[in-house]
Amino acid sequence: MQEHEGLQVVRGDLYPGGLKCSALTDILFEEISNDEVAYAGCYYGHSSYALGLAALLSGKRVRLFMPAPQQNTYIFSQIQSLTNVKIEIVAGQHQDTVQEEAREYACAAGAYLLPIGLDSEQFRRRYIGVMHRAMHNLARVPRAIWTSAGSGVTARCLQEAFPSARVHVVDLGVRKSPLVGSPASLWSIPERLSEPARTPPPWPSASYYDAKIWQVLRLHAKPGDLVWNIA
Repeated sequence: MQEHEGLQVVRGDLYPGGLKCSALTDILFEEISNDEVAYAGCYYGHSSYALGLAALLSGKRVRLFMPAPQQNTYIFSQIQSLTNVKIEIVAGQHQDTVQEEAREYACAAGAYLLPIGLDSEQFRRRYIGVMHRAMHNLARVPRAIWTSAGSGVTARCLQEAFPSARVHVVDLGVRKSPLVGSPASLWSIPERLSEPARTPPPWPSASYYDAKIWQVLRLHAKPGDLVWNIA
């Protein structure tokens, strides 16, 4: 936790693989006995890299399914650098199609299938634990928490972890997500998912994801608000 321009920022960029990697590492060590995990990934978010790194730390392999055509983003390059990750490029850009390929592989190979966006009860439970630990030094929960939303899992976990706070969600336009809370808490941005942030924040942040919320924060956040910087 650090302060930047009057905001309290949970610096997930300082954790290798980002904050989701911590929850995934616990799950792979303690809850999944399979030697291999299958997952339908994205070229812009950090979940695939977080999974690959968590699997490397826990001695497991990952079969990662990605939509065609291949996008050579910096995140994809990081994933390719992991020796325990095998990448399959799937013809068909719809993520449900990619997920079906991952499902078929998992059934045939005995791999553990993780859902799109890591949206499972076990991940949400572990992720909420990460959230509580990240904020345990705060005297009180901030009245407002800001985060980005791809699948919406982080936003929903923050709402469950800190029900007294208003969670402001910057929608990245990945897919329609069951985001809960007041519509006034949902913000849009001009960038497409494939575009990096036009105005990145004054701290290191994932350029295709978390960094895009700064343009909203600088206009609407109040001093003392908290920013959940995933990676």
